[in-house]
Order: sequence, then C-alpha cells, then structure tokens
Amino acid sequence: MAVKKIGEKRYRVMYEVLRQPGEPRKRRSIVLENTTRKAADAFEAQKKADLVTAREAQAIGQRPRDSITLGAVFEAFLEAKQASKEATTVQRYESLIRNYLARFSDLRPNQLSATHLIEAYGEFGKQGYCGKSISVTTLHHVHSTLKTVLRWAFRRGLVSRDVADLALAVSDDLPKRNNPKPLALTPDELRAVLEEAKNPSPPRKGGRRPYHAWLFAAIVTSAFTGARRGEVLALRWSDIDFENKGLTIARSVTQWRTFKKPKSDKARWLPLRDSLSAVIQEHRTRRTGKRRPLDQPMRTKDSCSQVLTDLR
Repeated sequence: MAVKKIGEKRYRVMYEVLRQPGEPRKRRSIVLENTTRKAADAFEAQKKADLVTAREAQAIGQRPRDSITLGAVFEAFLEAKQASKEATTVQRYESLIRNYLARFSDLRPNQLSATHLIEAYGEFGKQGYCGKSISVTTLHHVHSTLKTVLRWAFRRGLVSRDVADLALAVSDDLPKRNNPKPLALTPDELRAVLEEAKNPSPPRKGGRRPYHAWLFAAIVTSAFTGARRGEVLALRWSDIDFENKGLTIARSVTQWRTFKKPKSDKARWLPLRDSLSAVIQEHRTRRTGKRRPLDQPMRTKDSCSQVLTDLR
C-alpha cells in the first residue's frame, strides 16, 4: 500500500483488497480530492484494517457483512457491473459515486444513518460538485444509485437488510421532481434549423464552424424518424433499404465512439419517405466523391420547404 501526492490537495492511495484462496494479489487505487496528507494516510490505514478484518472473517468462514467499508462496496459493485452493463451505464455509476457518494466511503454499512444522507443531500443541493449546486433530478439520480448499490450488496451478503432499507426510507425526504414537458419545434423553427444545417453560418474570427454541411442528412433523418442522436449517427448503408422504403435502427453510438444496442434493446424498422430518401442518397453520392464536394449546397429539389411539406 502507498500514498502518493499527485496535485494540490490530491492524493492517490494504492491498497490491497481481499482475494479468494488461489487468486492472484488484488490491488486497487483511488484518488482523494481536496484532502490532506494526514487524511490520506488515515484512509490508507483504514484500508489496511479493513483487509485484516476481512481476512479474519474469511479464515473462520464468516461473511464480511457490514465489516467492510462502503468504499469497498462501491468498488465491488462497479467491478461487477462492468461485465453486465453498457459502458455508458457504468460511466454514469462511476461519476455519481466518485463525485457524491464517495463521501460515505470511510463508513461501514451499519454506520450509515438517515442523518448522514439527509445532511449530504442538503449540501449537494447548495454546493453540489466543485461548488456548483446540482439539480433535483441529479439528486434523485444520486439517491437511486445508492439504493441500487445497497440492494446489490444485500443480495450478496455484504450488508444487512436494514441498511438497504435505510435508503428507501429517506426517499420521502427528497425534494419532488418537476418533470419538464416535452417540447416540439414549430414548422417555422424546424425550417430555421434545417436552413442553418444546410448552410452553416461562417465561423467567428479564430474559431471553427459549429458543424459541417454534411450533418444536414443526419438532422433531417432525426426530424423525419424521431430516432435518437446516437441511433442516427450509428446508421450504416446496410441499415437503409431504399427499394422497400425503410430503415432499421439496430444500434447506437456512444460519446466514447463505441457501439451498443438501442435503448429499447431491440432493433426497430422505420418508414423511409421519398424526400428523406432523396436527401440520404444525395449525401451518399457526395460522400463517395462521385459528384460535388461536401461544401457545395444540396440540389434545389431537396430544399427545406419540400422536406417540411413531407413532414406535415
């Protein structure tokens, strides 16, 4: 185990975790933010004590229920979910745990109380992460993640039932969420979006274009089909059937440029209208370099007004 300073009030702590007989040595690391060397050394000492306790419980055949820290529970949860959840889901779990729930890492599960949660949630609402308050929706996401972790840990004998029930009991103390109403663009607003997409504004001095003209086909596809951004950007030519006038949503692209199944976990078929088909085929022709370069405008028959006529 070791503590290393990696920045102003930032320390990386390396520590060993419990392993099963015959397994290789397991080491983990965590970065402690806005802390002191003394606090980092105390954290390392606690990890050593946790490992000794877990080994003693293992030696006599006892489950280490409520004898490990919540930090160890968080780590075990994330490690397990990496094998069963999409990368985006795991990244979201990691973000919520690192930025918010990590404040409970030094507590043992049976030390966690309703007061801990209520006080922490109150601070999150005022200060949030890096001094910025968080929305009520994010606060509910934090609490939902904690409930998910504790239920998972209870099913594996890591925490007692009353600890898992604690998070459920505190749910009533959270502020109510106001679910925003979905907004739809008017024909004039959609016309403005498509005009800008087809002919992007020139970049500001020293800046870049907000996007390129070849995104016009993706924006029109989204407007026609209602498909999600990642689903539209993940479309392949093999997913588009011009002859039978349809396209198949079979995957989605993530912000890390990896592919995953659609949100519904099922492929779906969507109709392909003539004006959308013309836009896509024109895009395909320009992308293959057989006609005009990308910075030249679309043909007159693919104007925004004709696209909007088909959308009505």
